[in-house]
Amino acid sequence: MTPAKCLGAGLIDEVLLHVAPVLLFGEGIRLFDRPGAPIELEPTTAPRSGKVTNLRFSTRTASQGR
Repeated sequence: MTPAKCLGAGLIDEVLLHVAPVLLFGEGIRLFDRPGAPIELEPTTAPRSGKVTNLRFSTRTASQGR
């Protein structure tokens, strides 16, 4: 099961992305490109470590339950 399918099925309550300034070429599986209802993410933290930014999001349904 792909991350996008897990998000759509409500199986993921938190997303952690590490963003680094690197240019990649080629094809791959898009994390957020999927048909259906949009996934609402709420940012919780975004600390930086050197050139890398670590983004942490809660899914909207997970944050509503808190």
